[in-house]
Amino acid sequence: MHLAIVVAIALSVVWAGPAAQALTVTNSAGLVTTTPGAVTFATFDAPTDTSVATISGGTICPSGNCSGSTNPNGTAYLFLSTGAESSTISFTTPEDYFGLYWGTMDGFNKLGLFRDSTLITSYSPPNTQANSFVNFTSDNSGEFFNRVVLATSQCCFEVDNLAARSAASVPEPSTFVLLAASLILSGICTIFRGAPLVT
Repeated sequence: MHLAIVVAIALSVVWAGPAAQALTVTNSAGLVTTTPGAVTFATFDAPTDTSVATISGGTICPSGNCSGSTNPNGTAYLFLSTGAESSTISFTTPEDYFGLYWGTMDGFNKLGLFRDSTLITSYSPPNTQANSFVNFTSDNSGEFFNRVVLATSQCCFEVDNLAARSAASVPEPSTFVLLAASLILSGICTIFRGAPLVT
């Protein structure tokens, strides 16, 4: 009887699991991602790595200025010049991280992270900021995404050095639950070895 009560309590603690964490947005120095496990899949100076994602919409600008857009880092880049223009990045697997070098972060620029047609989150800079590498990171599977949409209501939205990390390499919470349950049950069996199961 004691063993059954201990097992029930242990499993209720394990199944409760950790609280879900929100998707975080951070800025980092440099022109490319420094996030472990992430890969840069589009630099616009070479073909996009379509094993990671495909990109539709927007205009690729060679080094220099295009349609009033300022080059963010001296090489080719993707830009949106009017409110009618958007760009969609479609990933081949669910992702838990997306990063991009964002030139002149204007408040009228908007970035949305989607899982299929469901919006996970959207982000616009609070006001005009200097060029920055921006990181979007999810810590739970409910916020994994497979599509990013870039849009703007004015000229311009400039991005480069797009990076992502596949969530496929991140164990699902159920994996941790099973591991923890196994360890707890193993410990309980060790403690109660030789003790009668019913008193």
